[in-house]
Amino acid sequence: MMFKELKSYYRMDQIDSANPDLIESLIWVSILMLMCSRKSASIDQKRQS
Repeated sequence: MMFKELKSYYRMDQIDSANPDLIESLIWVSILMLMCSRKSASIDQKRQS
């Protein structure tokens, strides 16, 4: 499920690079951004309750 989100929100399937270190870094950054986004949404939802 998470990788489907990464593909749709962060367009991870469209990265075109021959540098494997760059690809790995972008994947980790995207995962961290997704985690922060989910946490932020959770906090916001709790505040509105």
